[in-house]
Amino acid sequence: MKTKNNMAADAAERDAAGTAEDNNTAVSALGGKQEILKGKPAPKGNRMYLGPSITGTVRHGTVFQDGVLPEKVQQCVRQLPVMERLFVGAEGMPEAVRELRRDQSMLRAVYVRVEAYFNAIASKTGENLQEG
Repeated sequence: MKTKNNMAADAAERDAAGTAEDNNTAVSALGGKQEILKGKPAPKGNRMYLGPSITGTVRHGTVFQDGVLPEKVQQCVRQLPVMERLFVGAEGMPEAVRELRRDQSMLRAVYVRVEAYFNAIASKTGENLQEG
């Protein structure tokens, strides 16, 4: 029987290889939205990234003023749209941090999926995409 972490890693490997279902389906399965990717404006106010650090792109805990993401970060979100859920506004920060700590939460599942996805890419390219 596979654990959720193993299933997330398997899905990430398929995504990285381009053999998984499209990201829209993955986002729907996790209850995510693709508002920014569908041409809607980014949310107003500062947002903090609560996902895993990705070397040369984004670090856990980085705050983005007015919700504006740098191009490298936008590229990552385009590759894995569910990652957008890990950018949280100040008003939602306390609940998001509590949710990340719960093993069976949606936000934790997204975190694990993003981590597995970029680890799979790193293992294929031989690069170290995860920061310590």
